[in-house]
Amino acid sequence: MFSSASHSAMLFPVRPLLLLRSTGLRAGVPRAMESCGPARVVLLDMDGVIADFELQFLRRWREVHPDAEWIHVEERRAHYVDMDPSGVYDTPRSHAIITTPGFYATMPPIPGVLDALKEIASEPGIEVRICTAPFGSGATAEQCEEEKRRWVTEYLGEEWLTPEKFICVKDKTGVPGDILVDDKPDPTSHWKQGKGQEPSWRHVVFTAPFNRDAPACEGKPRLDSWAGWREVLLPLLS
Repeated sequence: MFSSASHSAMLFPVRPLLLLRSTGLRAGVPRAMESCGPARVVLLDMDGVIADFELQFLRRWREVHPDAEWIHVEERRAHYVDMDPSGVYDTPRSHAIITTPGFYATMPPIPGVLDALKEIASEPGIEVRICTAPFGSGATAEQCEEEKRRWVTEYLGEEWLTPEKFICVKDKTGVPGDILVDDKPDPTSHWKQGKGQEPSWRHVVFTAPFNRDAPACEGKPRLDSWAGWREVLLPLLS
């Protein structure tokens, strides 16, 4: 995570894929609504939720600064990397790394997410959309969005780049939806711009070391890994 406009989660998850029966359901897990009414909308943050921003950053950091100090994912205690209490990742060097061309386009997928997205998208009555924020402003933000689009094209396909399915905005509170899966403790607030409007969606916390004990996450539903998406998301949508 970075101040200014970056957001991501420090994760090195080892997330085993959930083996599902041919029905795609498990005992006790409800199926989403199959009515002819409006579809339920699941919004997904990108960095730290479907793309492994933190793995990408740490690899680049150690390549560019081989003699510099670094911290393990489990020691992270702040959403923004350059605001971590450790003081290891200073703002100038951190921003230089993530604004390097190709940084966002080559992030590895979070384990299990590609299969999970296919399964969620196949559920009747559910629409899945990406809701991500660009880093920086001006040309920097444009580069970030363009690279995220390249990532989506490579891993999910061009059909995910329609205006309805790929939303890249600073303020997510104005994006309509039923659920937002995000690793940020409070996705309604920006460190610089403050609170946005009251969102229509409910925040589902995608667990990361820095948000496990975050006060803003208290009482919110959590998704610890993509293996458990059915148990967490479907009851919230039924």
